[in-house]
Amino acid sequence: MSEELTNPFFIVPLVACLLFVGWLFVGIRKEQRMQRFLRAHGRPALATVISARETGGWSGNSPALALVMSVEQDGQPVRELRAEKVVPVLGAALFQPGAKMRLLVHPTDPQEFLFDEPWNAADEQ
Repeated sequence: MSEELTNPFFIVPLVACLLFVGWLFVGIRKEQRMQRFLRAHGRPALATVISARETGGWSGNSPALALVMSVEQDGQPVRELRAEKVVPVLGAALFQPGAKMRLLVHPTDPQEFLFDEPWNAADEQ
């Protein structure tokens, strides 16, 4: 093996990069599993946007929004939901105060949800 590959100044950044990539992969897979679960078992709800602002974060070409919404769900009192979600860039303009959005809400964790809207269909992949 060459001396460069055994140099600690090469190995430490390499290990750090591999750990970071692994962490990203695990996070993406976890989000995909949650989306599949919500599509199969999520309870329908209707959200009214109270406020939405860009956080400055992006995932690919999709902005992250800090959202405050009023959520109506059968058999539940109306509640306020605060969340930060990455949304497709074409869907971001729809988040105006008063806008209505369909949601699928986790049956046991009301903070977990996904938007059940046509512009969000890419989440199924």
